[in-house]
Amino acid sequence: MNHIKWFWLTISYQTVLAYAASLCVYQIGTLFSARIFGIGTAAAVLLITEFIYLLFRPYKESSTLNVNMKKWPVQDKFIKEAFMGTVITAAILVVFVGLAIRKMIQDKKNGKSLQCGCDCGRCGGCGRKP
Repeated sequence: MNHIKWFWLTISYQTVLAYAASLCVYQIGTLFSARIFGIGTAAAVLLITEFIYLLFRPYKESSTLNVNMKKWPVQDKFIKEAFMGTVITAAILVVFVGLAIRKMIQDKKNGKSLQCGCDCGRCGGCGRKP
């Protein structure tokens, strides 16, 4: 990344990816808790489908790529440690997202609104009935 073009491309890519991931989490959470399906939810479903495809698509050059791992100074221990770190981070993320969705569903069942955060049973402001 010795060129400013690659720097800004990397920053832009990471920003767009973070926005897409947060859009998916918010829209799917809203779908489960408030039962609202809109254009944002449809976009989130399409993004999740694309993410899953990109994760599990077949590698097309696997039959032509030959790498001699014996010449590499880094062996399996480093690869296993890096993979384990990814698995632990993903597990922690899944737990936190699950807890957030569970809290949103409990709040909705208790009559709280996702938009204003107050008790809809006593509020006349938004006009929605629980």
